[in-house]
Amino acid sequence: MMRAESIEQSLRRRFPAIEQVDEKFLVVGGAIRDLLLALSPIDVDFVGKDARGEAERFASRTGGRLVELGREPLATWRIATGRRLYDFTEQIGGSIEADLGRRDFTINAIALDRAEPRLIDPFGGAAAIDRREIAVVRDQNLTDDPLRMLRAVRFAATYGFGIESRTHEAIRNRADDISLVAPERVHGEMKTIIGSRRAAEALELMEELRLDLPLIGGAPCADVLAALRAVPEPDSLLGFSILLHSRSGEEIEAFAVRWRWSTAARRTIARAVALFQALQGSDREERDLVILLYDAGEVAARLASRMLRAFGEESRSDPIDEILERRARDVFTPTPLLGGAEIGKLTGIPVGPEIGRLKRALVEAQLRGDVHSEEEAVTLVRTLGGSS
Repeated sequence: MMRAESIEQSLRRRFPAIEQVDEKFLVVGGAIRDLLLALSPIDVDFVGKDARGEAERFASRTGGRLVELGREPLATWRIATGRRLYDFTEQIGGSIEADLGRRDFTINAIALDRAEPRLIDPFGGAAAIDRREIAVVRDQNLTDDPLRMLRAVRFAATYGFGIESRTHEAIRNRADDISLVAPERVHGEMKTIIGSRRAAEALELMEELRLDLPLIGGAPCADVLAALRAVPEPDSLLGFSILLHSRSGEEIEAFAVRWRWSTAARRTIARAVALFQALQGSDREERDLVILLYDAGEVAARLASRMLRAFGEESRSDPIDEILERRARDVFTPTPLLGGAEIGKLTGIPVGPEIGRLKRALVEAQLRGDVHSEEEAVTLVRTLGGSS
């Protein structure tokens, strides 16, 4: 295990502006955890009295921009400088030990006193890191903030840790409390989990902890877990699409609204899943496939292709990829050979739904390769519009 002196030296190398922080402010949490795990932290957290004042002084000394996160007394003041983040939080309680006692897990309840230097580890966080184990500091801390139950899953998935038996039981007993957490906070954790390389393991752990029902409506099926494990380069859009691959558009909409997804994410995933369902188990000729891709849009089409590949249907994803490579521009941004006004003039049909139907028929004909010129477009529109 790294000694306190080695951790202090590593922090100075990675965060050179740390010299501008008063040594009365202790380093806590994630940076120490990551260094003990031989990882490279990108931010460093300080705790002490008058955190706001120290943050303002630090920003002035370094020329960094000060941003307040949250609200007092639990606010954090963040300064970005030199591609590193420096966070300052007010110490809660009469001692650093009391402050650490309020934190989520023992692996995050470690502080470094840079003046000596020495590690302050009242709850055995360093030993838990050695055991590769997630252990809650106190059961009450899960009740104080139920999101910590989902954070336990995230940490376990991120680091490949197990969850200590007492903590495991404490989470199982409180699993329904996750519904009390603001949806935006839950979604933030779920995005990280479902977009990770250990998403399948995390979902299995959620089932063990009884978090699966309140979060995703039940245990994930075996084909979802297999598909998530098959993904070479995971991300949250693909992860959620795989998770929801068998659900209807209405079910996806309800899920998205509940967890406060962005409109863009909601539409992309719904279209990708619909396209996946349309293509799964069936072969389409290119002239028909291009219409489905056009309706889905390029982002959703690429996502559906990745879904098919994850579920082992390469024979159906390959044609999509070939079209995307060869003719993406004309499939997703076709230029109609005739506009609505021209169609109306040719057919005598007033502006309205019928003009829209004819425009759509013309675009489909162009995509299928049935119409190549304006003359052919005129003939098609006149035929469909009943004009000679």
